[in-house]
Amino acid sequence: MCTYTIECDYDGDYDDDDDGEHNHNVNGTDQQSIIDSIEALKAILENMRNNYPEMDTSEIEKQIENLEKLLEKEEACIPFYSIVIVRWDSNTLTVINNPANNGGYDFSDAQYQWYHNGKRLRNATGQSLLTNPDGGMLEAGHYHVEIRYRGGFLITCTEYCAFNNSN
Repeated sequence: MCTYTIECDYDGDYDDDDDGEHNHNVNGTDQQSIIDSIEALKAILENMRNNYPEMDTSEIEKQIENLEKLLEKEEACIPFYSIVIVRWDSNTLTVINNPANNGGYDFSDAQYQWYHNGKRLRNATGQSLLTNPDGGMLEAGHYHVEIRYRGGFLITCTEYCAFNNSN
C-alpha cells in the first residue's frame, strides 16, 4: 500500500509540534487518491489565502506541484525495498544511492523526508534513518520516504519494518 501524508495546522503552518491537533491528513494509494488529495490541498490553499492572506503558502503550493508531477508520471509510489535497505544489524534504513543498484535513480544531491506510521518524522531528512526523533532505537511500524532529487520527486510505498530491539 502506498501512503503519503500531508499535515498542516488550520493556522497554515506545518505541524512541527506533533500534538496531532487540527491536522488535515491525506492518504492515498492510487491516481484517484492523488487527484482527491490535490483538490483537498487546493481547498486548503484557497481557505488560507482568504482567511490568512499574510500566511506563507509556498509549502502547500510545493506539495500540490509535487503531487501533480507524481500524477503526470502515473506512479503513486515505487516499491520500498527497491531503493531502501536495512543495514547495521537491522537497525537502520538507508536509501540506496548507487543508480546501478536502485533502478537508475541519481540521488547525489537528494533531499529526504522519512515517515513512520504515516507521520512525518521531524529531523529525519538524511539518506539513512538511524534513530527515532527522540534519539532511541527505531520502532517497528510502517515506513516510507519522500525523495526530491535532480530527476524529480518520488515516494516509496509504505512497508512494515521490524528492527532488532524494537518493541
